[in-house]
Amino acid sequence: MKKLLILTLVILIAIFQFPENSSAARPSYPWNSDQPYPILSYQTRHHIIPLDELVKYGTQTYTTQPLLTDFLLSYENIKNVNLGEYKSIQELIKAYLEKKPPAVETMNGLFGWVQGNLVVGPQNRAWDPGNAFDDVAFQCRQNIYYDTRYTDLKNRWEKPATPATKRDVFELLSTTKMSGIETATKCLW
Repeated sequence: MKKLLILTLVILIAIFQFPENSSAARPSYPWNSDQPYPILSYQTRHHIIPLDELVKYGTQTYTTQPLLTDFLLSYENIKNVNLGEYKSIQELIKAYLEKKPPAVETMNGLFGWVQGNLVVGPQNRAWDPGNAFDDVAFQCRQNIYYDTRYTDLKNRWEKPATPATKRDVFELLSTTKMSGIETATKCLW
């Protein structure tokens, strides 16, 4: 039993010791819980495009100081973001490029929780797509807050015509406000 406990601790330490593994843990919502608006205790934010895909794309694409700066400065609601222990975006970027675990975790949260990708719905729902495109959340968003820029979003993300197509989708999601809270009650989840 003691050996099993020690082995478990060693594995956990190894997972969190290396920055490239820090995305294995689900990144936290990078704002206070009331941002951009408070949701009720029985509601939650649902991702249209899976969080893991967004984190993977962000970490593979935004690899330099200029790219990260442009991304963060154009980010919806950036003035209200929780930067953790970092006092500024530039301090966060510097630490992220140095692969410091707290900065990697914060950036993974920013990549994964782009607000244009989030739809408020019930905490418990009959069917959850897991790590697949959430067609229900997407349709809900479009039914309540129709946006022509979201037309064919799934295909543009999953089968991009060019690498620029996927980047356009990611940047659309990062620069767009989260849809309003009405999606939680006006859609069939």
